[in-house]
Amino acid sequence: MGTMTNAAIADAESFSTTTTLKSKVYFNAIDSAHEILETDRELAKKVPSCVVVGMQSVGKSAILSRISGISFPQDSEVCTRVAIELRLRRSKEVKPMTIKAGNLTRVEIDKDDHDAIESALKDAQLKVLSGRDFEDKLSVKVEKDDVDLPEVTLIDLPGVFFAKDNGSDDLEKMVKDMIQERVANEMALILHVVPLNQDTDTISTWRTVREADDEQKRTISVLTKADLALKSGKDNLQKRIQKIMRDSGSSECFIVHGAATSIEQEESQLAAVSKYIEELDLQDSIQVGIKALNEYIEDRMLKHIKEKLPEMRGLLENELHRIDRELSDLGRKPFSPLAVSRRDSEVMRQHLVTEYESFLPEYRRCTERMTQALFKLDMEPLGIVDATEANSLLKSKYKIIHPSIHPSNHPSNHSVVYYKSHVLALEVKKISEDTRVMLNVPYVGQRLELERWLEAFVKPLEQVVKKYIEDLFSMFNSEILQPSLRKGSSDFTKVATIHLEALLRKEVIVAGRRDAMAYIDHMIQAVKTNTFTTNDHYLSDTTTGFQDDFKKGLGSALHDSYKLEMQPYFYLVFGIRAFLKTRKKMLPDTIQLHFTKALGDLLKETDKKIGDYMMSESSIATMKESKRAVARRKLYLEREQKIKDALDEISLL
Repeated sequence: MGTMTNAAIADAESFSTTTTLKSKVYFNAIDSAHEILETDRELAKKVPSCVVVGMQSVGKSAILSRISGISFPQDSEVCTRVAIELRLRRSKEVKPMTIKAGNLTRVEIDKDDHDAIESALKDAQLKVLSGRDFEDKLSVKVEKDDVDLPEVTLIDLPGVFFAKDNGSDDLEKMVKDMIQERVANEMALILHVVPLNQDTDTISTWRTVREADDEQKRTISVLTKADLALKSGKDNLQKRIQKIMRDSGSSECFIVHGAATSIEQEESQLAAVSKYIEELDLQDSIQVGIKALNEYIEDRMLKHIKEKLPEMRGLLENELHRIDRELSDLGRKPFSPLAVSRRDSEVMRQHLVTEYESFLPEYRRCTERMTQALFKLDMEPLGIVDATEANSLLKSKYKIIHPSIHPSNHPSNHSVVYYKSHVLALEVKKISEDTRVMLNVPYVGQRLELERWLEAFVKPLEQVVKKYIEDLFSMFNSEILQPSLRKGSSDFTKVATIHLEALLRKEVIVAGRRDAMAYIDHMIQAVKTNTFTTNDHYLSDTTTGFQDDFKKGLGSALHDSYKLEMQPYFYLVFGIRAFLKTRKKMLPDTIQLHFTKALGDLLKETDKKIGDYMMSESSIATMKESKRAVARRKLYLEREQKIKDALDEISLL
């Protein structure tokens, strides 16, 4: 069935009722959309439908025969393996019935030749199976037009059965899985055929439908075999009906006599059942007869399609957008290596810039951690004086503390700081005495004592700064380079990207790290040997601050004679500490300024290498479109066309 044009809609107005017109337009469009999408289960599930489910031998085929006037095959070996899509249209025009096996050509059949219809249906089912045990995508499509038919499309799913031998176990599971998938789809109405002569607790489809449609908003229950249930007595029939109504909660239930050959015969044979329904006061919930069922399912299905159309359109359009994105990456045509290389190169370089910008806050935090670690470095004892003896000596040189002195001012409360300063002063004294250099003036120019402590100071300084370098280059690789290559690479440039990454690590990152380490080695050597600072004012103020603290603290607690002896050495310690503090104040900015520029240069070099390599002959030579990429493009293009065709079918609704 093709797309309904405005002309076709105008022609349809010749039908007797507006309902017929609307039904035909909507059902034809939905049927065409479903036929386009049916081989793709995920897409087919986005189309509104009405599925017919039931156990084997519950009268499902008989009900469909009553609805359609078609005699269906009773061969369970075939019926349990293929779905039948029944398209019924009300029409005064005399048309032959058509049967289509999957995607094969439609075959015309005389709609009054029941034997020919049964034979054609069996043949179509076998063609769809094509030697397989089961088919859950393709179906047999039956189209019939007649004056008394409802406007409806029903998809008759294989009947659920219980395997009688191990060889049938797989088929039983495939049928159940198919039914569970179809009834769980919110786009599907469910026409559930239930026998009244069987307790619902023994009907597996009862549980399946209840679980899929818990509130029973999508379920229409068709109750069969009321005549057999009546043989067990009126009370038994009433109990069965009451239980079904209580358990199902279905908005509508219908009792239909599958074996009746006419509406009049059905009314006669179900007269007693109709009476019992009235006695139970269920006539508003349960209707009797095929006529009532036909009228209801036409109206209900039309409403369902109208309700679900916006959702269907939205789902298909979303899928269309997704496919368009996939095809943008794959390319809609077989790719040109040069064009793909240029495209991926540009994408990599764009990501390089954005990843670098995202990295800058972490770079700042890394620099702050380095600065904090550097500030913690201090003048430490060289180990040339016995610390235990030095501490004992210091204790012996404290003045006698007057009882009126507050305990918090007692030297023992500052012992760690005082002991360290004392050890350092003794070490300075030892160096001075050993070299016979006895200068007690504030630091000016070079001094052996300062050189000794600078040599000790640069060792932890070197560790801190080189860890900083390792962290920076590691983060550049993991947070900038690798994400940029990964995000910019496609299936076509995967091999080239692997070679590019190895090249960048060797010629950019490793080389950049080597240069950075060389710079740090040079800086460490300069810090170690350079005993001059231009920041004389800060040096003097810091030294004076240390001296004032000494006078108020340890100096005030020492015997005058010992204080007089050691003060020059304490002051020299304070001068060295002040010099080191001056260096610590200057170094972080020096390092940060250098490596901010170094990282910028690293980024530029990486950008240049990406562009040069990706456009090189050796890189382009590695670019071959994979079979997987070819298959994906074909799949997406076919899927895209199906969706566009399906959307076109429903465009006028």
